[in-house]
Amino acid sequence: MSFSLVTSPKRRIFADHFTRPTLPRPMTPQTFNLLTYAMLALAAVVFISLYFVTAGYGQFTSRRWGPSLDNRVAWTLMEAPVFFVMLAIWWTGGASLQ
Repeated sequence: MSFSLVTSPKRRIFADHFTRPTLPRPMTPQTFNLLTYAMLALAAVVFISLYFVTAGYGQFTSRRWGPSLDNRVAWTLMEAPVFFVMLAIWWTGGASLQ
């Protein structure tokens, strides 16, 4: 017994117009290594710079770092990219529902 989400011919025509796009190619090991080294370099820059700059959070919050956000709004904005990236990965993935 096979399961299909598209049950009628009318729905099949509708479903054929909305096929999932595919990614152009997978990441190569060279690209992965380049991105890894770039993140390590950025981490080193941030680590050193925080010895000279007081970060504007917690007890050091001030207006010079920009406007403050409500905690719930800030958390939603922080987590939204993860949701949308995972949605894009799922949408462009090759897994079928059958």
